[in-house]
Amino acid sequence: MPELRLICIAATGYDKVDIATCDELSISVSNVRGYAVNTLAEPAFALIFALRRSLFGDRQDVINGEWQKSGNF
Repeated sequence: MPELRLICIAATGYDKVDIATCDELSISVSNVRGYAVNTLAEPAFALIFALRRSLFGDRQDVINGEWQKSGNF
């Protein structure tokens, strides 16, 4: 690929690319612009809500059969 001038990666980081060789061959390496800009906030807020509502403990109670024994459901 003698005309290759850009490697643009749709991922976080570019550790799978031989940067030294790209430099020698004048090939630019970059991430896709705007990649994953929305994906960090959503899981962060989901985790905040899950912790606030004790969802992990509630899940374990369901697994252990505690909810079924409570008589409220």
